[in-house]
Amino acid sequence: MQLENWTLGMRVVACARRLDKLESLETLAKKESHSGKIYPVQCDLANLDDIRKLFEFIEGSQICTIIHEK
Repeated sequence: MQLENWTLGMRVVACARRLDKLESLETLAKKESHSGKIYPVQCDLANLDDIRKLFEFIEGSQICTIIHEK
């Protein structure tokens, strides 16, 4: 995963089908106390509606990068 972006103070969207994986990643981010922030978004990249919702979440925000947990 591209966690180095989050550790550098960037805002990162993490997407995966399983929300529990994303929540554990967010917990790790808070525990490590880096200046960046992880936004967990449940998204199946094989589903067009999920992809649209992901981009709606990102639109207008200052998100630096997106990572996908397989």
